[in-house]
Amino acid sequence: MTTKQEIFNEGYDRGYSIASWQDLPEIGTEIKPFTLPNFIGPINDIHDAAEVFIESCCEAEANDRQFSPFEFTAKELNEMENSKPYDVWEEFEDGITAGFEANWLERKHYYEN
Repeated sequence: MTTKQEIFNEGYDRGYSIASWQDLPEIGTEIKPFTLPNFIGPINDIHDAAEVFIESCCEAEANDRQFSPFEFTAKELNEMENSKPYDVWEEFEDGITAGFEANWLERKHYYEN
């Protein structure tokens, strides 16, 4: 990773990969307190399902940072941080979010059938 686009792409690949392992939430499922930080209650529609899916992806990605080999990615980003005219972590995390969203867009047709 050396350019802004490469950093974003690395994040995108990470986000897309993590999202691909997440189950799509079922409409009607009750999300219990403390399961996800920003959603409690029933999944009523596709918009709720999208919110739960993205939130689940965020939780999985944050948990994954606790394990090897993420420390190598973090070290590389930290070393680049002062040499770039932009926030490398922000680019990386924007890529992660874009990866989550791309995976959702590919899979949301499940709810339309």
